[in-house]
Amino acid sequence: MATHIECEVKAIGFVDCCGFSSYTETHGDRAGARAYLVVRRAIERQATGTGVAIIKWMGDGAMLAGDDSLAVLGCIYESMLSIRRSGPLPLRAGMTVGTVFRPPGEEVDYLGAAVNRAARLCAAAAPWQARVETREGDHQLYFTLRPAQR
Repeated sequence: MATHIECEVKAIGFVDCCGFSSYTETHGDRAGARAYLVVRRAIERQATGTGVAIIKWMGDGAMLAGDDSLAVLGCIYESMLSIRRSGPLPLRAGMTVGTVFRPPGEEVDYLGAAVNRAARLCAAAAPWQARVETREGDHQLYFTLRPAQR
């Protein structure tokens, strides 16, 4: 039986805490839980009302998606600023725009090369860095975003 798969273009972002496991091992589970909540609340606060959806939480990180790449990038950047002021752990991120699809039967999840690229960009980012890829036709632009300490 053939299954119809809907594809769409989305901005996909991944955010992740740097050093979460080490922090928890050093400071204990309660401190780790508090650090996680700082990150989670900052990302939720920045995503609210912007058209950015938090697709899923994956431990100390999250997958974001939106129709507007500037909204997703803004959510990442503002979350980093907020966490830099009040969180014990640095954030890193990766973002790209591309065609994604939802697995049949899944309500909220995306798969595809754009999702994989965004995850790899996040994994390669340094603390307080967002690695971003944009594509226009055959052109690719990569840039790095680093929020300044206030």
